[in-house]
Parts: sequence; C-alpha cells; structure tokens
Amino acid sequence: MKCRLEKLLSCILFLLLILNLSISFGNKVSASSIKPDYKCFVMAPLENITNWDQFKNELIVLKNKGIYGVTTDIWWGDVEGKGDNQFDWNYYKTYADVVRSSGLKWEPIISTHQCGGNVGDTVYKPIPSWLWSKDSPDNMQFKDESGHWDKECLSPWYSDIYNQYDNLYASFASNFSSYKDIINSIYLSAGPSGELRFPSYNSNCGWNYPERGSLQCYSKAAIADFQNAMQTKYATISKINSAWGTNLSDFTQVSPPADGDNFFINGYKTQYGKDFLTWYQNVLTKHLSNIAAKAHSRFDPVFGVRIGVKVPGIHWLIKDPKMPHAAEYCSGLYNYSTLLDQFKTSDVDLTFTCLEQDDSQQTYPSCDYSASQTLVKDVAVLANQKGIRHFGENALDINNDKQKYQNVAKMLYNYNFSGFSLLRMTDLFDANGNS
Repeated sequence: MKCRLEKLLSCILFLLLILNLSISFGNKVSASSIKPDYKCFVMAPLENITNWDQFKNELIVLKNKGIYGVTTDIWWGDVEGKGDNQFDWNYYKTYADVVRSSGLKWEPIISTHQCGGNVGDTVYKPIPSWLWSKDSPDNMQFKDESGHWDKECLSPWYSDIYNQYDNLYASFASNFSSYKDIINSIYLSAGPSGELRFPSYNSNCGWNYPERGSLQCYSKAAIADFQNAMQTKYATISKINSAWGTNLSDFTQVSPPADGDNFFINGYKTQYGKDFLTWYQNVLTKHLSNIAAKAHSRFDPVFGVRIGVKVPGIHWLIKDPKMPHAAEYCSGLYNYSTLLDQFKTSDVDLTFTCLEQDDSQQTYPSCDYSASQTLVKDVAVLANQKGIRHFGENALDINNDKQKYQNVAKMLYNYNFSGFSLLRMTDLFDANGNS
C-alpha cells in the first residue's frame, strides 16, 4: 500500500514539475503556456474526518509538495439534517480551522446532493430527510422512463428548491465570513454527484456502464413543463402538428419520448427530437441561472471569490453508430455551446472532468464508442472562445498511471485550463497518514 501511494504522490509531483518547468512530452505534448494563476488542488476524503491531527499532517505534506488547496464537500444532510433552518456548522468550522493551520487554501463545495450510488462513492450521505415531507414525489423527485424515482437531489421542477438553497447559502455565508482569508472559491452542487446534469446513470436504478442511462422527465411536473414550453413556442396546436408531423388535438397530449431507445436511434434528429432535447437541456441552464443568482447574492458581498459549477465528461457513447451521444443527451448535455453561454451569463467558472483519459485508452474494455479526449478538447475550446475560466479533474482514480498524468498535462498545457483538482486525497496516504 505504502509503495503504491508513494508512486502516486511521485506522479503528482511529476505533473507539477512539468507544469512549472513547461517541459513537453516529446511529440505528444507541445509546450504551450500555463495560466499565471494556475492552481493545483486535491479533493478531500468523502468520509468525515475523525483524526484531526493526522488530517492536518497530511495537509501539511500536500502544502510542502506544492499543492495550493483542498476541496471539500459540505454535505447538506450533515449541516441541516435536524430540520428546516436548523443548521449545525461545528464540524466544518473545525475543518476550516485545520485547513487554515496547514497553510492550504480551501475550496468548499455546497453539496446539495446525495453521496452514495455513483462511481467512487464510499459513504452514504443523503440530503435532509425532512425535505421529502414538503411536497409530493411528482413535484420534488425525478422520474425516469422506466418509472424509477430518484432522490439524489431535489428536482429543479420543485417550486421551493431555490428558497431552500438560498437559506443554505445564506447560513454558510454568515457562519464562514471569518474564514474568507482561506476560501479560494466556492463550488455549487448543481445535480447528482455535484454535477450539472440529470441523474440519468445510477447503479441503484439499474444502470450499468456503458449503457446510455434513462431520461428523467416523466414526473407530472416535468411533463407539464414540457407541455407549457411547447405551447409557448408554437402557440397553436396546428403549428406544432405541422412542425412535428403529428395529429395532436391538445397540448396536454405533448409528452416526452415513450420509447427511449427508438428515440435515440430514429427520433432525436426530427423536429420533435430537437425541441425535446433543447427543452430538456434548458431545464439545466435555468437551474444553473437560478442557483448562480442565489450564490452571487449571498457569497459575493461576503467572500468576493469566484463561484464554480462542475460538468461531467460523459464520453462513453459519443461514437455509438446506432445512438451517438445518447448518454450525454440522457443527462441533459445536448448543446455544449448554449450550455456554456449560461456559464458566461451567470459569471460562473467551469470544471470539466475526465482529463486523464484519451480516445483510445478506456478504463472498461466493453466501451468501444468513447471519445474522452476529443470531448475535453471541444469543451475547452468553447470555454476559451467564450472567455470562461475552466478547470479540470480526473473522473476516475489515476493511481500510479504515468500515461494518465501525461494526458492531464497535455490538456492543461494546450487548452488554457486555470487549474486542476486531483481525485482523491485518500489515494495519497495510508490509514496511518503515511504518504
């Protein structure tokens, strides 16, 4: 264990070295330029810290090795679990004190999602249970095309969601104003796994890699929103019938795809398909707009730091000949350009994942249609064109795989990333805190 972790830490130092010295990897990487404010973070353990002295010593090791800061999930279920507006921040204040004493900067993530059920989840952290008594599942939860209900996070169709988030943001700002000297930026959880997406792929709901996942818009609230959006666009039933080639008699007959596989094979390029997928992603862009507005209102006057949101690299069906991009589309990622326009409008930084992978080297041999590195490049190019500060993460454990570190460095060198967060700190130390 110790040997493997020492090799992993050496790989991190290797990455930092090549970034600092602007060394290229032969013909694989052309040494371009690194942003002058480039930062390297390490993601903290998902588990609650119980040995604060050991944790502090580990942070000091990271500080001495050139790491700038540590990112930490602030679990909603932990801080407001007892009841509505009953907050307990004591654990995270102790946490912040330890980070400050180590000399590192801190990047808290306001994690309004559940931990548990996704790849890499090692603990179970549900969102506050009292929330579910506020309204019906049809208004608060996601329902997929197979009838599964998902409680990883609140549905953006829930009418009180932004009031609940606003209360959480306000309480964090009030309780951590004295820690603004160590807070580098604040990230917002925007969906499952803290990412801006729908919960389309979750093993608890029967999903297996590399399946496309499931559309998540079959609750009554979601269907009503789709119907209202189409009525706003087309105004009359005759116009929508003309556009879609249908024979609807009322907008209440408008519905999401009845057969997901058929839709992604035959229907997504039709006018109906384009309208549906545009609306589906618009739910996410509106959600981003709303949480960003609440966060800027609460955090800007207190901390004066950047706000960020993470988008996942959903890469595994990009080149599928039957249903290309279906995994992305199920998660709500349909048009990256318009999605990033909202990042720009909302003045929010972007973190994108899977920088460690490339198009030919896959973690799972059964995945033949991935284009990971192409996806990272495309999103980074768009971010640069739109003037959006963007950061990177590895999607899965890098271990001591030097090639994956080279892939990360290649992306950081050539696509103007402002920083990188390594997943995860627990891979760098053994149970006794030895690196």
